[in-house]
Amino acid sequence: MTRTVLDLATLDWTLEGWRPSEWELAAAVETSVSRVSDVGPIPARFPGSVRGALLAADLIPDPTIGLQSRASEFIEHRHWIYRAVLPEDLVEGDLTLEFAALDGPAVVFVGGARRAETANAHLPLVVDLGAAAEHRGAQIAVVFLTPPPYLGQIGHTSETRSWRPRFNYGWDWIPRMVQIGAARTALAAIRSGVPTPTDLVIRTEFTPDAGTAPIVGRGVVRGTGAVAPGLSVIARLTSSEGDVVAEKTVTTDDAGRFSFSLDADRVAGWWGAASLHRLEVGVDGADPADRIVRPIGFRDVAWRANPGAPEGAEPWLLEIDGAPVFLRGVNWAPLRGDYADVGLDEYRRRLDLYRDLGVNILRVWGGASRERDEFYDLCDERGLLVWQELPQSSSGLDNHPPLDDAYAAELAEIAGRYARDLHHHPSLVVWSGGNELAGAPGEPTPGTPLTFDHPALRAAGAAIREIDPERKIVPTSPTGPRYTADESEFGLGLHHDVHGPWVVSPEPEGWARYWAADDALLRSEVGVAGSSGLDLLERHGLTGTDAAERAHLWRHTSNWWFDRDTVPDADLPGWVENSQREQADALRVAASAAMDRFPACGGFIVWMGHDAFPCAISLAVVDYDGRAKPAALALGDVYRRQLPTESLTATADLSA
Repeated sequence: MTRTVLDLATLDWTLEGWRPSEWELAAAVETSVSRVSDVGPIPARFPGSVRGALLAADLIPDPTIGLQSRASEFIEHRHWIYRAVLPEDLVEGDLTLEFAALDGPAVVFVGGARRAETANAHLPLVVDLGAAAEHRGAQIAVVFLTPPPYLGQIGHTSETRSWRPRFNYGWDWIPRMVQIGAARTALAAIRSGVPTPTDLVIRTEFTPDAGTAPIVGRGVVRGTGAVAPGLSVIARLTSSEGDVVAEKTVTTDDAGRFSFSLDADRVAGWWGAASLHRLEVGVDGADPADRIVRPIGFRDVAWRANPGAPEGAEPWLLEIDGAPVFLRGVNWAPLRGDYADVGLDEYRRRLDLYRDLGVNILRVWGGASRERDEFYDLCDERGLLVWQELPQSSSGLDNHPPLDDAYAAELAEIAGRYARDLHHHPSLVVWSGGNELAGAPGEPTPGTPLTFDHPALRAAGAAIREIDPERKIVPTSPTGPRYTADESEFGLGLHHDVHGPWVVSPEPEGWARYWAADDALLRSEVGVAGSSGLDLLERHGLTGTDAAERAHLWRHTSNWWFDRDTVPDADLPGWVENSQREQADALRVAASAAMDRFPACGGFIVWMGHDAFPCAISLAVVDYDGRAKPAALALGDVYRRQLPTESLTATADLSA
């Protein structure tokens, strides 16, 4: 027998909404009063979001129209129960339920018994249930309790301790859209006696000229509830065509641990062609379903000091396979507020769009959570680089995380899990402790970017390095002595990785002068506001009848990014065209100036890539429908330009 996996998404799920805790009263033996749910039961997808299920059942209006998202904010003030029944034909073995991400707090019941709970959406929840036979036909109930009241953009990072995505409590590009539900995967796994490898950690090297690529790995083999010593473990590397490139058999020690090394010769590199190999690790004679399979891409990554950089500055000149690479990027935020409802096809389309625009790096922003596993696979396949942040962000009123040991331990656990899950991806080139973490108690905001002297960042860095010691990791972004770049300080060596400016309708002459004098080593966030297209405004009820009504509607999503004195009373089409042209022209100037300074400037990453909600005006260069604004096309013209002595991914279209 072997490991059997049931995708819980294949079960028939229902959803009920209860007034807080009333479902517990309904289940209590001491009451004879019949209690029923406030909402439902209705059919539901799991994984999926509560709002998505209610919308599919026509119980709420479309939240993307006008101000209608406010009509679904009541979901935060209910308890929601997803229910399904396990099959009657579960095979023999030990049963676990494995939830990749529950946006709770959430409690899991099986057969009426409370089995597990979590309040951390950034860590998986594994529920050990013992013998599968005892749970045949049992009901699973996942109860989502009332989420934290507020984690949004403005507040105090020093007081933020709830481990769930912050962005959908409201940011300058999305109204309050708090997701409740299960994101990513939900599985039932049955293991029976057969030992399987776990905790696999892999390190690779690559010599581009010779095509040699040594691989080292380690892990533990566990049987039912115990480690498994004295077993043969096979590590096998195959090409994309299925040919065996290297193979080795090793034996587990008394603690079930194993380690191996493979020497691959004459292999193709990943960078420039997105060439992937396949590593399989499994116990000799075991079923293929019990093997660990990882995509492997070989590349030699180094970070060099930018020419002319101040002594001690973080190096921001990327070299891959010996050639320097200018980072042409977008900041990646979730595709939707209810990101649990986004299908893989939408991910493919968005990543293809960015690749075709010449983008080569995506900074996965720290105000959300890490992306689903398939995102990183798709980046591997497309030759796109990834900068992964831990789930921390600035808050405006202060920007430094808590200082206590308990918080540091919690962040380190998340960091270690991120590293274990993602370290094998060739696309991943940078770890960061979070977004815009800066300042100290009593220091004016935004403050000086934090270093690894902060206890939480130090603990998180150590947890990542234990798994992934050779990959670049920075405490936060920005880094260095300045958070933003002030024109009056250009030439003083104070601007390393900086954020901003984020502007509306920059004055062209002053804007060009600013970028001509820029001295930053990296520009990892730059934003210019631009309108969505007129058809999108019409479709989502954002046109209004006059300037006053438009301003009222636009405040819902775009309060930071329009001047109330210039909202058009008439000629909305002309205003939209002008807004989009200003965004395109300004980003073209900024990105071109940064690229012209390469390698003194290592990259330009626009804030932000796409809208997660229909915004009248925002800093995104791709609209809610996934269409490139004129600003994205302008960036594409710049990004697709090849620089002297630079290596570019061959998957990008360089003909434009």
